[in-house]
Amino acid sequence: MAPKTGSVAIDTVPLPENPAIGQIVKARGKYFLQVKGRKMEIPLNPLTTERQVARFAGKEVNVALAATDKRSVVAIGTWPTPERPKWRRQIIICYIPAPDFLRGINQKLQEVMLESLTR
Repeated sequence: MAPKTGSVAIDTVPLPENPAIGQIVKARGKYFLQVKGRKMEIPLNPLTTERQVARFAGKEVNVALAATDKRSVVAIGTWPTPERPKWRRQIIICYIPAPDFLRGINQKLQEVMLESLTR
């Protein structure tokens, strides 16, 4: 049952206390996440914009891996951990590899859908 206060419920990604540590690099106009010996392209789309990713370029970031498939990334950014308690929380929900439903919808339609959901 929805709360009567008018608030909105949002799904969240549980952020691990001991995340993998990675780095965002930019090469040939694309952004990549280097973590655990792997280099993966960060899929840019209306949910994960270049502006969001660019602020982390060249920096060390925390990486939240999927609970069921440790090869899949669900979030990148910075958040406090026991090792880095002073890191300010800055998170990008970023599914790598991109889910099939995101790849199958053309860019213009993605933008229209996102705009209609955020009104």
